[in-house]
Amino acid sequence: MASNTPSRSILIFTCPEFGQANVNLAVLYELLCSDDGFDVHIASHESLEKRVSSVSADLNRHANFHAIPVPLQDPVQVSHAPGLAIIEAFGTIPNLIAGYEPEEYLKAYQACVKIIQDVRPACALVDSAFFVGFDVCATQNLPAIRISPTLLFHLVLQEKPSLQVLWKYPFVASGLAYPIPWYWIPFNIYLTIQSLRRYRNSKQTVKIRKFRKETHGIDIGLPLDSPKGVIILRLSAGLPELDFPVQIPENVKACGPMVLPNRPIREIDPELTAWLEQGRSGTILVQMGTHWDTDIPLPQDRERNIAGIAHGLRILLDQVPHVQVLWKLQIDFSSDGGSDTASDNLLQSVNVPKPLVSLVLHASRIRIIRWLTPEPSSVLESRSPLGKPHIIAVVHHGGGNSFFEATRAGVPQVILPAWFDCYEFAIRAEYTGIGIWGNKTVAPGVDGKELGRALLKVVIADAGKGGVSLGEKARKMGEIIRAKGEGRKIAAEQVLKVARKRLKGNAGADRKPMTEN
Repeated sequence: MASNTPSRSILIFTCPEFGQANVNLAVLYELLCSDDGFDVHIASHESLEKRVSSVSADLNRHANFHAIPVPLQDPVQVSHAPGLAIIEAFGTIPNLIAGYEPEEYLKAYQACVKIIQDVRPACALVDSAFFVGFDVCATQNLPAIRISPTLLFHLVLQEKPSLQVLWKYPFVASGLAYPIPWYWIPFNIYLTIQSLRRYRNSKQTVKIRKFRKETHGIDIGLPLDSPKGVIILRLSAGLPELDFPVQIPENVKACGPMVLPNRPIREIDPELTAWLEQGRSGTILVQMGTHWDTDIPLPQDRERNIAGIAHGLRILLDQVPHVQVLWKLQIDFSSDGGSDTASDNLLQSVNVPKPLVSLVLHASRIRIIRWLTPEPSSVLESRSPLGKPHIIAVVHHGGGNSFFEATRAGVPQVILPAWFDCYEFAIRAEYTGIGIWGNKTVAPGVDGKELGRALLKVVIADAGKGGVSLGEKARKMGEIIRAKGEGRKIAAEQVLKVARKRLKGNAGADRKPMTEN
């Protein structure tokens, strides 16, 4: 067991993938900024060390990195339609986010135990998907703070499960709106029960449960469940204003978007800034996420979806003059004669990739590049010298980071989800009035006409009779979020409070780990 005399240090356990690690790195930044005198340690797969070093270098403060032998998430995930398809998809979740073999789990567990015993942290901040970290905190009697890049609603239900999930709230990726019409309640109940049954009974879930029990006696039914009592606080990137109405327990903290601070885009990429300022009616940013291409397994489906996005953009550009498009598209088209350089515009290559041909007539108003030098949040928040936003709308896949960055910047969203909780963010965008689910009729595919209509609705102010446009609602939401303060600072202060309290010897004495939630 860990020593009862913790050192003045804080430990972060996180998965290395961008979608999970970003919020942890944002909190790491603020912990390093703190004058409380805590040493900060972060443990993850070795692939994250470069990003940790970058955060440290920006502040000229040291973060102690510990490499642990955890398997990376399988990049080839499963795309699926909303509704009934989620039942089968739920059975794949353990393989995607907890794809450990027994020997891999044991190595990761033992490495984490050694780190805790060497560091003797006052507390641990643990990524919601890093279940080994929670197991280790339980056996080592270390208070754990769970941090999640997803919606507040999900953390509330984890802390305080309720049968209301059956009849009041739409099940994840059900495609149902809130509140659920009474005639869809039986369908929602069926989806919930069958999906969770498939998840609980999957081969990987059974395997994980078996070797967790054999390793240290923790017997929990689901891979991402945590031993009772180990989690003393849950931190969410969500806010009540961005979610369905729920009663928030005392130990769940809605921090708001946790985003690393970024230098102004003018300092990072002056050439891109100059191009953005050419758009008299603003620019549409299209960024479909790092894994969007690989999460759609068949090449023909990927090509069809890219062509669908191109068609939707063509409809917008045909009808709205002076609007520009900046599209980050990481798919390699080199075999089709496309550009080989990440910063080159694919529409200006010798042989334009086939799915993009429909945009050639508007090539002067579109930049399609493989990588953005500035962070997406910098682009979303960029403004002209007169204070006018460069980005008037963003098209994305519904990832948590993309959703929260856009809401914080006050930019309306068109979301094209293809799997799991991406559908949740699309539904929240429509529920709060700050965006549109842009492929509702064909998800996980993309229909150009449907996307075109969504883009026109966002770009052309359509407030209806006395209503408020999507753009105005998004702008006001951004003001509300920013007024609450930086999510990363709020989260870091919560972590520091727990660490200070532990050092005073006032926390964790009566905890009884090793039992099921």
